[in-house]
Amino acid sequence: MRLGRRQASNLAAGHRGSKSDVSSLDHHWREKIGKRLATEAKVRQVIVFTHDLVFLRVLLNECDQESSQCAHQYIRRDTQAGICSPDLPWLAMNVRQRLGVLRNRWQAVNKQYTKGDPDEYERAGRELYGLLRESWERGVSEVLLNDVVERYRPSIETKKVAPLHDIREADCKAVEAGMTECSRWIRGHDGAIADGSPFPPSPDSQNSLSEEPGTVQLQGRSPGCGP
Repeated sequence: MRLGRRQASNLAAGHRGSKSDVSSLDHHWREKIGKRLATEAKVRQVIVFTHDLVFLRVLLNECDQESSQCAHQYIRRDTQAGICSPDLPWLAMNVRQRLGVLRNRWQAVNKQYTKGDPDEYERAGRELYGLLRESWERGVSEVLLNDVVERYRPSIETKKVAPLHDIREADCKAVEAGMTECSRWIRGHDGAIADGSPFPPSPDSQNSLSEEPGTVQLQGRSPGCGP
């Protein structure tokens, strides 16, 4: 990792800045850099700018393992540049963080229902079911399988295998039921004309949200236990 003159001055003053293209590195070097930065953050302030979500996940995981305090700001370009948010991008959130977002968004969806706007309620509700389905998928690897495997991650965390003995039949049925319910209402699945079932009213949708990935009860584990 190279330090420019300004970065070297910051380092001498007790601060550390880094700018390095980790997206071209393999997972071994990503993990090494993430661990080094997390360790360094225990004794001084470290500021990291990255557009690599894989590296971000590695860094957050290493900070958790090293018990290093970590705050983040997500900067994006929407209708204008430089929009900042303390929330991580949806793709980078763990299950617990996603559930918090879903609960907040549900409040907005429910307002459309109480206002008597069925079209907007259904549009927003179907989008919410899609996000809930994605959370169920993430919950399988992160919660049910204890983050032993992760899509596109080359490593397998064999040290996390031991707790998998507590997976119950009820947990597997909860995943299947949750995925089935979400798949029924998301956009992208053409419904059968003969079915003609209306989009579920607000109370029913709220019940579906309560049957979230967090209801998979595993001894000694909880949603969001991953990085």
